[in-house]
Amino acid sequence: MTAFDTAWALLKMPFVNADGQLQSEVLYQGRRTGDKDSNYWTPHKSKAMAYSMFGPRYDYEGSPFVDANKHYPELHMATAPKDEYIEVDPDDEYMGGYGEDGAVSNGRVAFKDPVIGRYSEKLPDDHVAQIIENIINSDLYSDDGDYEEQIYMDDEAEPWEYNNEWDRIFNAKGKGRANWDTLYPKDDDSHIRDALEEAYGSEEPLWDLVTTNQALTGGNLNDFVRRLRERGQ
Repeated sequence: MTAFDTAWALLKMPFVNADGQLQSEVLYQGRRTGDKDSNYWTPHKSKAMAYSMFGPRYDYEGSPFVDANKHYPELHMATAPKDEYIEVDPDDEYMGGYGEDGAVSNGRVAFKDPVIGRYSEKLPDDHVAQIIENIINSDLYSDDGDYEEQIYMDDEAEPWEYNNEWDRIFNAKGKGRANWDTLYPKDDDSHIRDALEEAYGSEEPLWDLVTTNQALTGGNLNDFVRRLRERGQ
């Protein structure tokens, strides 16, 4: 048994996809202060973070509506209880026709279930501010108006190196790419395990270049950082 397997063996009773093989210990939801729980949750912390700052992906090139001088991005984290399995419904619309394997490979795993919110808490403003500051200071961020679809972190890096750097940026140590975003198959011999090993063992994490200042109606990412730290909730 590997160190990774041993670590996962210590995890008990995760959120379980009621219709398939995927399970996860931790799920995230991004939103702005004042928004209600949408019931949509994902194990991909970076996706939840992008949503909190810019809204839905399909709005990036459409009509931005988030103002960094007005809105506060929030990140909520749901942690599965240790004493019972929580069956949750997949977000079939977001996962599309990929199936579980394809959703893993494309970083599009998500669930939609009101029960998840019962196990959630809002992460501190400083936690979110630090992630945004890390993004600003990383190669992920571009404010030059380049609307390429996506950016790779480092073409020269080994998978474990950019996974660790990704987790540093998103403050996800132990719950990020280095640990498969806490995703794991129900059955150890599941084909999902192969998909996870391929996706997280060879694929570089991606960040949309369209998540720039031009995706905001006012202010910039530094304004998010400043205002979050001033509020300090």
